[in-house]
Amino acid sequence: MSNSSDEPSQSSTETEKPERSLPDADGDAQPAEPVVDDTESEWKFAIDDVGPEAEAKREKERQESVLTRPIEPESVKLENAIFVVIGVALTVVLILTAI
Repeated sequence: MSNSSDEPSQSSTETEKPERSLPDADGDAQPAEPVVDDTESEWKFAIDDVGPEAEAKREKERQESVLTRPIEPESVKLENAIFVVIGVALTVVLILTAI
C-alpha cells in the first residue's frame, strides 16, 4: 500500500472517528464533518490518585473509618423480640424431646 501525499496526516494525539452521513431536506445523505476525539490529551486524575498505592491508601482509610465508629445500641422492636422468643422455645422443645 502506498501513502499518497493527498491524504491528510493525523496527529498522534487526535483520532478521527468515521464520518457519518446526515440526510438533508430532500432525504439525500450528505457527509458530515469528521468527529475528532481529543480527550486523550487531558489528564483527569493526578498520578497520586490512581494506581495500586492509591487503592491501598483508600482501602486503609475506609477500614479505619469503619473501625473507629462507635457502636450504638438500637431500640428493641416487637417483631425481632417475637422471633427470639420463638427460637428459644423451639430450641428448648428440641432439646427436651431428644432426651
